[in-house]
Amino acid sequence: MMGPSWKLESFDANEPVPADIQITLGVSVGKLNGNGGCNRYMGSIDNGAAPGQLVIGPLASTDMACAQAANEAEARYLSALQHARTFTLQDGKLLVGYMDGDTARTLTYSR
Repeated sequence: MMGPSWKLESFDANEPVPADIQITLGVSVGKLNGNGGCNRYMGSIDNGAAPGQLVIGPLASTDMACAQAANEAEARYLSALQHARTFTLQDGKLLVGYMDGDTARTLTYSR
């Protein structure tokens, strides 16, 4: 059984998800899943070596035809999630830190 679903608000500060695209994340023990903006995705998730760290395994997703904007947002999101390394809860939001090349960014989710 999956825990509460989170909705992605932004890819990083001042980079909101387009209003017409809904990206979600659900987490349970050892598993994650959600909607990437068009397709469903799933994968594994485990605690990292230290508190607040996480390890996300390979992600799999369905392969439906989508509008270009949804495809682009989904590709960006799944890449970010695959590179996620940290998480924290702050003011009721879930913040997931990831590396975008050499740049640290934060996915911000709300309930």
